[in-house]
Amino acid sequence: MKTVAVFIITILVHYSCLFAQPGSSCSTPIPLIFDGVLRSYATSASTGGTVVCPSSGNTPVTYFSITTGAPAEKPLLRIIAPGGVNCEIAMYDGACSGGNLETPSSMCFYDGQGLWAPAETFVLSNNTTYNLRIKTPIAGNIQIAAQFYTPPNDDCPGATSIGPTPITDNNACHQGGPTVTPIQLCAFSLENTAFYAYKVATTGISTIHIENILCDNGPADNSSGFQIGFFTGSCAALTYRNCVANTGSTIVANAISLPAGTKVYVAIDGTAGSNCEYQISATNAEPLPASIRYFTGWKNSNSNILKWQSIQEIDNDYFEVERSENGKDFIPVGRVAGQQESLRERNYQVVDPKPPVKAFYRLKQVDLNGFAQYYKTIAVIRTESPYIHLAFQNPVTNNLLLDMQSNFRGVVDLSVIALTGQVMFTEKVRINKGANAIYRNLSALPQGKYALVVSGEEFRTSQLFFKTNTPLGK
Repeated sequence: MKTVAVFIITILVHYSCLFAQPGSSCSTPIPLIFDGVLRSYATSASTGGTVVCPSSGNTPVTYFSITTGAPAEKPLLRIIAPGGVNCEIAMYDGACSGGNLETPSSMCFYDGQGLWAPAETFVLSNNTTYNLRIKTPIAGNIQIAAQFYTPPNDDCPGATSIGPTPITDNNACHQGGPTVTPIQLCAFSLENTAFYAYKVATTGISTIHIENILCDNGPADNSSGFQIGFFTGSCAALTYRNCVANTGSTIVANAISLPAGTKVYVAIDGTAGSNCEYQISATNAEPLPASIRYFTGWKNSNSNILKWQSIQEIDNDYFEVERSENGKDFIPVGRVAGQQESLRERNYQVVDPKPPVKAFYRLKQVDLNGFAQYYKTIAVIRTESPYIHLAFQNPVTNNLLLDMQSNFRGVVDLSVIALTGQVMFTEKVRINKGANAIYRNLSALPQGKYALVVSGEEFRTSQLFFKTNTPLGK
């Protein structure tokens, strides 16, 4: 009887581990999907106290995981917690124990919502999983929209064009500077600087309006405000003009009087390094021909896909993507017609069908008068594409012992699909870089031919197998 009791307890413990509620602990986090879609996640039944924020009491705690790619882009999360107050986001570098808490990258949303990104000083590793512990004031649904984001206007050459029509932007993933100094922005330090540009419409003073400012930061300071610097000249040789610093939900800053047609660069930095979302516009200003929110490269099996989004277009004739193998000599690989006149977001893409292993791309924009300007250069390196090799004995009887070789660490989808297209089962599997041995019991699977599929955001690998009910060797 003692042996039976021990055996039953062992089974129950094993069963409870296998079917632990997703998100209830750091060992069972919910993997976030990085496609920018706002999704709802139920809070777990686990509770706990605060880690970095001053609010007290044990309330629901839910864990999520973030797996970077190669190169490791910064994650940007829009989080809306139930209850409307005191949401704590604690970031962990790997397991949620010991000294793995990343305090500078942990935040307090006192109004229950905001934008989260790692601190500007935190360096992400390629193909690495990080965990978030989100503490909410009450149980309910946490809404999260996740995306990997490299801001285009993190430096002067990528400055976003602005004019009288407000555009919505944020500085959550930006770095400090790099071509300006704190004193030029009336600041003591720079943490998350965003750059904008416009042309002076008529000789005189032009004005920057920053409105509907919503900011979040660490446990000590959630200041809503900006430090602003005005410059002329070129990005290679900026000439400082004046600066303004202020706090509040609306900020107005005037540049000094300048001649009509002068191109003005504006650098803004959040007070105390706050992550802020805001609307920004300029009066007595003309927008540049096109304003680009982002320009990114994606790797497919046999091609590179170059994607970008324009916020507004004025007299815009066309876009052209150019490629280089050395970062200096560029050739065109695709052209897309512009909208000429547009005040809303537009999405574009060009496919490079036979790219080299390492390619540099830049985006060229040409207006109706033939004037051309370039946006920042990006690199797409194909040798770092996610790769998985599958090996197992075929045919398969009751048990599948899968040898999975991977060049990255992360979470993948493992599925068995019938040739009719019916998904027999699917699950998420955490794998390590190198060899992975995965065991699954397939005794309930009917005899027949199937596809074993392993997939992620940037890859899909499959292998056919035959499931037999006859033991091998019989």
